[in-house]
Amino acid sequence: MSTQSLKGKKAMVIGGSRGIGAAVVKRLAREGAAVAFTYVSSRAAAEALATSIEDAGGHATALHADSADAQALDVAVDRAAEALGGLDVLVNNAGILIHGNVADYSLADFDKMIAVNVRGVFVAAKAAARHLPPGGKMIVIGSNTARRAWLRRTKRVGRGSRTQVRKNVSLMRTRSLGSSRILRARCLLTSTA
Repeated sequence: MSTQSLKGKKAMVIGGSRGIGAAVVKRLAREGAAVAFTYVSSRAAAEALATSIEDAGGHATALHADSADAQALDVAVDRAAEALGGLDVLVNNAGILIHGNVADYSLADFDKMIAVNVRGVFVAAKAAARHLPPGGKMIVIGSNTARRAWLRRTKRVGRGSRTQVRKNVSLMRTRSLGSSRILRARCLLTSTA
């Protein structure tokens, strides 16, 4: 059932080509929003999602951008705003979890996880703030693992970067990313158990 409650709104979903992100993209479109979304690995899946929305009478744009690449993410947000004629909503769903034992964990994996889960959230929010109107919405999809300890007795790495996402959202809520406009930012936690 659709209420078309977002008719005329323009939304961007970072990490929207599969899983929770794809479900968010479909729901936004079903509620009447024009949607742009990023994907990193499967162009075919992203294009199939966009086509299914278009075939149902909606508007969707798939944009390739790796959330670990700040420049690509910044460009993707600008391209989305251009394609949609602005932005009203940013949903940041991109996130990765690379498990590993601290003793064997590579610095490259750690850096990639921080780049996607922490820096990518900030970069997307900062880029979107240039396009969001007063009262624009920012939603960050996190993981309930962010509430759990990062290094537990097993000495495994992986959860701390999602904890930082929650801190970023707090910062966005209190500082509005340096903008004089009031933006609304929320962090939603999903269950992985």
